[in-house]
Amino acid sequence: MYILKNSIKNLFRNKGRNIIVTIIILAMLTFTAISMIINSATDNVIKNYKEQFGSEIYLQYDNEKIEEEQKNGQWVDIPEISDDIKIALSESEYLKETMIKVFYPAYGKALKGLGQEKSEDNSNIQGGATTSGLYHEANLSVYGYNTPELMKDFKEGKRKITSGKMFEQNNECVISEDFSKLNNLEVGDTIDINDLSKDATFSPLKLTITGIYFDSTENKYGFDSAYTNPRNDILTTYETMKNYQDNIAKTKLYTVEATYYLKNPDMLDAFNKEAHEKGLHKNYLMSTDELSYNKIVKPAESLANVSSIFLVAVLIIGSVILILLSVLSIRERKYEIGVLRAMGMKKGKVVRGILYESLITIAICLVIGLSIGAAAAQPVSDMISESQVERGQNNNWGGAKVEQEEIEVVLTPKAVLNVSAIALLIAVISSSVGVLFILRYEPMKILSERN
Repeated sequence: MYILKNSIKNLFRNKGRNIIVTIIILAMLTFTAISMIINSATDNVIKNYKEQFGSEIYLQYDNEKIEEEQKNGQWVDIPEISDDIKIALSESEYLKETMIKVFYPAYGKALKGLGQEKSEDNSNIQGGATTSGLYHEANLSVYGYNTPELMKDFKEGKRKITSGKMFEQNNECVISEDFSKLNNLEVGDTIDINDLSKDATFSPLKLTITGIYFDSTENKYGFDSAYTNPRNDILTTYETMKNYQDNIAKTKLYTVEATYYLKNPDMLDAFNKEAHEKGLHKNYLMSTDELSYNKIVKPAESLANVSSIFLVAVLIIGSVILILLSVLSIRERKYEIGVLRAMGMKKGKVVRGILYESLITIAICLVIGLSIGAAAAQPVSDMISESQVERGQNNNWGGAKVEQEEIEVVLTPKAVLNVSAIALLIAVISSSVGVLFILRYEPMKILSERN
């Protein structure tokens, strides 16, 4: 207890020097806390944007390889990518996500499609090959999605739920207002959807209507028929269609569209290799829009790197200054240390006294530094967030609007422990010169050098 009390008194006996040391340590700990807040905020920004955008994969022909094969007189065969390969690629560990959309042209025996009569009239004029043959004329189209993000018409306002709600579970669906009025359907009704094949032996697809939507989309196919009329679209989940095809129909029913997003653009080569091992034809080449991706992610990463470098610089410069002040302090306190040692105080107790002085100073600076850091946390976070939103909007990301939620950043317990660990290291550094001096010299040597 005497050593602790004496250490506290020593802090007040040498006010000038200790105020300078306190200011330096306080600055070091404050910058340390703010730097960790910046790193935390930028990590959140990077994570948010990676989750929002990922890095989209583009599949295209490898023109160089094709030209080389043609020059060598080889027959260039470029088959379509099969649905099985598309699904197999979606299971890669390198992907952040895969957006899957399936299309199933179907027939409803008890249902009518808008424009169906006109389609049948055209078919009869052409000889009735479709309706009187092995297949029905499609009077509706079923689309299955694994994510709502693919239903862009709803985002753009071309389609809007007017009754009920969007499907949430398997075997649920939404239909258009026009289709529901034509067939006297309401929310809660169940519809049966059959395959186009007239000799199909499997059970029809049963879907429960959970919502009805207003549809203002236009026919994109250039000719009028029930098959091409967007108001005959029935929307459901991808899992519904997958389960129906795999477990009930047990035959191929739909076509697959897949869009892949890498976790990181650096994984492109590994994913490309894996894709070809899974059966992707050698004349296909993978690429990413790495430039656009980097325009959003790289600035945040650069900010994190700059803050880390700044932190290291502050710690190094601050530590050097503390060591110099410690050297000057020991020169001034040689006589005091020599007297204590000559009176019989052991080295360990003298060392403890110096460590106590450093720890008391560090503790005061730590509390103040963490308080300043906690107060600066949200303003720093807001500044980083606004900066990244502006960069993302200027980038325009293929026409997509960049949205960034406010990042709430606080000084977490983990950050407090990290700053405290650095503070403890600073205490060791600031008292190291005095400790080495005490351990190295005997009392008479100290007093003689004083004289």
